[in-house]
Amino acid sequence: MGRPKGSRDKERVLDPHREQIKEYLQLQVPLRRILSLANPHLEKPISYPAYRYFVRQDAELLELWRAQRQ
Repeated sequence: MGRPKGSRDKERVLDPHREQIKEYLQLQVPLRRILSLANPHLEKPISYPAYRYFVRQDAELLELWRAQRQ
């Protein structure tokens, strides 16, 4: 039961777009807007909670997002 072994070590859907997401966060673009910009470039669109999880799991992106929210 649970997550298959090794599934966390694979490349994530948003990994190729990480630098672009970082730039948007530095420009203080809201997460929902970034998601609407990124989804058309993905093979299968992702949900907002999945996108937020991606940002929260990356220390640098999380720091930029938290700075934006203050």
